Amino acid sequence: MMFYVYTVLIPILMLLLGSYIANPRPKKIPDFVNLIFKMIPHFFGYAFFLYFLEMEGYIDTGWTFYTVLFYMIPISIIVIILKIFYFFKK
Repeated sequence: MMFYVYTVLIPILMLLLGSYIANPRPKKIPDFVNLIFKMIPHFFGYAFFLYFLEMEGYIDTGWTFYTVLFYMIPISIIVIILKIFYFFKK
């Protein structure tokens, strides 16, 4: 159960918090791409924080660190490509 909280719920909550804090609020797809692009370092920081917690024995969830990275690397590549696309579209 905690595996899903660490790999799905917390990153979604981080993204919702980022969209809540963003000024102005994202309304169009390019705005959401910019938001996710700005959140990428936070997600990777979260992944390495999970790695630290696993190595120190505070949590024991198995593949949480690797799962977050397996999600984040393709998402990051897609977001960077979309960011470049919208940059040249302007």
